[in-house]
Amino acid sequence: MTVPRSLYDEAYYKTNCEGWELPPGQLSKRLKSYEGWVDKELDKAPGQTVIDLGFGRGEISIVLSRHPNVKKVLAIDYSLAAGHFLLSLMRDAKAVLDKIDVIITDASQFLRLLKDTEINHIVAFDVIEHLMPNDIVTIFKHAARLIPKGGKIFAITPVTQAPPNERHVWLARKPDDLKQFCPDFDFKCLGHTGSGEDHKFEFTKL
Repeated sequence: MTVPRSLYDEAYYKTNCEGWELPPGQLSKRLKSYEGWVDKELDKAPGQTVIDLGFGRGEISIVLSRHPNVKKVLAIDYSLAAGHFLLSLMRDAKAVLDKIDVIITDASQFLRLLKDTEINHIVAFDVIEHLMPNDIVTIFKHAARLIPKGGKIFAITPVTQAPPNERHVWLARKPDDLKQFCPDFDFKCLGHTGSGEDHKFEFTKL
């Protein structure tokens, strides 16, 4: 079972997503966790390809594309409304247009079919809680195939005792709950993001 696309319409991104009230492209408090975290890896080498998995309104795709060491951002989401938000942001950031490929599809199927492309890192902010467990397993399995040793998945997801709902279909009850999905990665919980119940997780390819 997949969460219906219809739940991620324009109204959702304008009312339910943290930061909806901010000017276009401005990072919410949670997304600002990116600063000084992902960049420390991007700073290490030029020519990197990064996936922004479940890009939502697209703010992080734009930030990634502006890093001088990033040559390509594969921005993946299965919401058409998300695609419209990102394309709108890209029109206001002309210098990065050639760096971002916008891909509207199911992330687990896309990674399954992706070949002959080395992905240096994956950013997955506010995504895991929206995926069924079998899709989480598939994503980590194929990420392990695509990411070289030392490459990372940067994730933000809640650690909560709240019950699942129509959008948040899988929720970690404790940080170690995520270990079951990533046997090919070293796992670290880096603590609270400073917003809600969300925590930062870093998975490093072994």
